Amino acid sequence: RAASGAIGTGDLAVRSLGALRFECRASRLIFAGPERVNLDAVERSTAAVLDVDAVVIAPGRSGLEVYVVGGRRPTPADVLAALPDPLRDLVDGVATASGSLVDGAGLIGPTGKVRRWRVQEHWRGQLGPVPAPAVAA
Repeated sequence: RAASGAIGTGDLAVRSLGALRFECRASRLIFAGPERVNLDAVERSTAAVLDVDAVVIAPGRSGLEVYVVGGRRPTPADVLAALPDPLRDLVDGVATASGSLVDGAGLIGPTGKVRRWRVQEHWRGQLGPVPAPAVAA
């Protein structure tokens, strides 16, 4: 185990009550300003706030790409508002899609986890620009 908490497998573990607790894959951590952000946790909480099936955050060409999949299609402004403050400035594009991840397109791996790279590949053409922040009058 490295001093950073990363295990040789690429997982990140933290000490909890005298034991190691799996946190996430080390590759799912990013720094947004001075904060360390766990993208897995952000995806789960954002999906709950937006009431959609899934939110996928993936690195893009010049920032983060956010993909939202579910029965309802929130606006890009709603998606940005549901993200934590430190991530909003890093988002380069937002795509929303109706439907489900269980569609035979290989979006779900054999372990039941979302294949972020497949979601990105599948819906990248639907990425739209990030709306400009509202300016108070």
